[in-house]
Amino acid sequence: MSAALKTLLDTMNIDETNLVQWIHSMQAKNEHLRDQVRFLEEERMENHQEIEHLRGTVVNLKSSNEMKDRMMQGWMNYVENVKEKHQKKVTKMEEELSGCDEEIARLEAEVEASQQPTTTSHCEICLEKYSPHPDHVPKVLECGHTMCHSCAVRITGDREYIACPFDRIEFELPEEGGVEMLPRNFAIMINRFNASRDLWRTEQQQQKIQEAVKIEVDLPASMPVYTLTYFDARGFAEAARQLFHLSGTAFEDIRIPVDNLFPGKESDEWLEIKKNSPFGKVPVLSVDGFQIPQSSAICRYLAQKFGYAGKTPEEKAWADAVVDQFKDFMDAFRAVLVAQRAGKSVEEIQKIREDVFNPAKDNYFRILNGILEKREFLAGEGLTWADLVVADNLYTMERLKELESSNEEHQKLRRFQQKIYELPGLKEHIATRPDTEL
Repeated sequence: MSAALKTLLDTMNIDETNLVQWIHSMQAKNEHLRDQVRFLEEERMENHQEIEHLRGTVVNLKSSNEMKDRMMQGWMNYVENVKEKHQKKVTKMEEELSGCDEEIARLEAEVEASQQPTTTSHCEICLEKYSPHPDHVPKVLECGHTMCHSCAVRITGDREYIACPFDRIEFELPEEGGVEMLPRNFAIMINRFNASRDLWRTEQQQQKIQEAVKIEVDLPASMPVYTLTYFDARGFAEAARQLFHLSGTAFEDIRIPVDNLFPGKESDEWLEIKKNSPFGKVPVLSVDGFQIPQSSAICRYLAQKFGYAGKTPEEKAWADAVVDQFKDFMDAFRAVLVAQRAGKSVEEIQKIREDVFNPAKDNYFRILNGILEKREFLAGEGLTWADLVVADNLYTMERLKELESSNEEHQKLRRFQQKIYELPGLKEHIATRPDTEL
């Protein structure tokens, strides 16, 4: 420090140490003020940038709103143009239809006055002759009017009801099967029944036929005549019989006495049936004289006709697969029956049961239970002919004591079989059919 400055400080009576401290304090305050200035400057710059960003956003929003307004106006113009064109079309159509009023009135009067004949050989809608062909089978509505199956399908479309074209009355279709389940003509069938009494028709069947003759129906005189020929047993024909009963379709149930199965006891009538059947065995289904052999072919044909084949190609394939599995099991079951009929010893038969039948039965039951754990029926969401085949087989297994009461898996199958036998259309048939072991 210079001498002059010291002299000045002494004159002003200022302590040198205090002066230094004051200078340092002022320097610190000055630095603090500089920091505050820098902070305020940075904050100002940030605010400026935010303001600029907001200005850009406002500009974009204005531009977007203007574009939306232009688009909205364009759509409004388009709608107005469409409405104008539509109105022109409506006006043109009204002008065209106005000239048809008289023709429409005349046609409506004709339809209103028309009456379906009580007996006819052809459909009054398409003028095609009735025949056993599925498309030309006559279908009868509740009002008594009749049309061919093809016209009934065309009139119904995808609706759940059908409107009679003759009196305009609407009727609900059956939930399962739809048009397929509409009743058909029974007149010709009844006449054929009366004209062809055979050796094996029971008194109960003849009584039912006589009662059917008394029914007065306004039906055309043509429909397929079904005749099912098999032994007096459930066997390979029972599922086909049940399809007839489920669908409410009349058929002639020819039952051959089971004695004809044994050598030396074959009757002349049975030998004649074997001779005239396509494959020399039964069951055989006759449809207006056209013969269909083999139980699976018969059931599949009837299931297709009556709506129990499966609703989709996949369900139909599953129905076939389940029946094929049933046949695999029957091969093992047949091995035991053949051994018994051949007079094999108890030990030999027991060995066949242990080596062949029991493993096949366990596998068969396991497969069935596996399917029924996933769904109510064997082939899909609804009843199919496969359920009928398996249910009858399970009934046979129960009668032969192969469904053990202590085995829960066996009892699950027994409950399934009982559920099938309680279905409307089957319950009465099960209760009144001949009681046979197989």
